[in-house]
Amino acid sequence: MFNHKDLIKIEVLFKRLSWRSALKRRVKWSFLPDFAGWISSLVVRFFLAIKGKSIAGIKYTWVSSFDESINLFWEKVKNQYTIMLQRDFVYLNWRYCRKPDNAYHILRAELDGSIVGLVIVRYKDYEDARIGFIMESLAIKDSAVLDSLLKRGLMFLSRNKVDFVLARVSSSDPVKRAFYKKGFSPKEDVWNSHIVYVRYSSHVEDSALCDTSLWHVSFGDCDAA
Repeated sequence: MFNHKDLIKIEVLFKRLSWRSALKRRVKWSFLPDFAGWISSLVVRFFLAIKGKSIAGIKYTWVSSFDESINLFWEKVKNQYTIMLQRDFVYLNWRYCRKPDNAYHILRAELDGSIVGLVIVRYKDYEDARIGFIMESLAIKDSAVLDSLLKRGLMFLSRNKVDFVLARVSSSDPVKRAFYKKGFSPKEDVWNSHIVYVRYSSHVEDSALCDTSLWHVSFGDCDAA
């Protein structure tokens, strides 16, 4: 339709933070899901706390908006991928700081005053579950930084009683390693999405577009979450 072609399928990764919502659909005693959710959340936060090494000199800060120093970070990370939506000061403030209907929580990592990593999360109630989303996850060629950012993002979501977390990545994105280390796994039939395209120039080859290792994609690249 409309001359569009399927390009790539975007994987959704899943991590459970609490068994509350899963039990709520299966048992009739109302107290049991809440109690199990509380216990399982404590266990998840315990294992998050003890796993992963600390990185000397890195400062982690929750912020409510971006300043123009984010442009320096963007200049450093934009060449790590061939195909990637722009993530500079103007775009990130528009996307995450000027949408009053959604609350986004921004965590940045700094080394010697320069931003070296960024994670943005949010959560929302859907029917009987509170779902968390990793909207953005990006660091300067250092999986240890991204690992630490994800750890803190997941701790934040767990403290806010999130039942499970979803992340969106292209199938060959190197950031998947950091998600797998944190217990994420592929989840079929949840928030499925494809990228479609129309090629306007013969200089752009389909084979290059279909190479998922060239792409960096996140939930932040659409309004689906």
